[in-house]
Amino acid sequence: MKKILNLTLLIIIWNNVSYAQNKKCNSFEVWIDDDKGEFTNIRAEPNGTIIFKINHKNYNNWGYLVNVIDSKNGWLKINNITGMDECEISNFEGWIHTSVVGITTTHDIYLLDEPNGKRLLKIIGETLEHFKVLDEADGEKLIEIKGEKINHFKIIDIDCNWMKIKTKKGSGWVQSEKLCGNPVTTCP
Repeated sequence: MKKILNLTLLIIIWNNVSYAQNKKCNSFEVWIDDDKGEFTNIRAEPNGTIIFKINHKNYNNWGYLVNVIDSKNGWLKINNITGMDECEISNFEGWIHTSVVGITTTHDIYLLDEPNGKRLLKIIGETLEHFKVLDEADGEKLIEIKGEKINHFKIIDIDCNWMKIKTKKGSGWVQSEKLCGNPVTTCP
């Protein structure tokens, strides 16, 4: 009986190690949403040496998208930065803190208490229903956005393909595929 119990325990441990090694986390995009100072730091490692700075004040705050390939303790590992004027910095790896990036959604989403957990609250996504075309007297067509600001969120934590985000209504977990890292376009 003891041998069967030991064998069962060994199989359980092996499966957990195997799952952790085979866990595939997808990359995702966020935009630089830094309202402090003029530059956003890109570091060699979390809290490490600054390898370069992005001047976000000569752009607007949503002028740069970064591609995230990993995360660690509130830091995002990135390998690509794209500017709205089509400038691109690639073929590097650096780290940026979650406090200086933003993300939004085009989907109605539920925030969960944990990945695959129970629903806490619903967030209405940005959709075409939020926009209305106005005809001006001079024939110009203008677009009005209902509400004052586009909903954008701060990232609190990441667990592979799940993100814990902070919204105006509260915080919770959502699948990263439901989020959009580009504030000036709609994502699928």
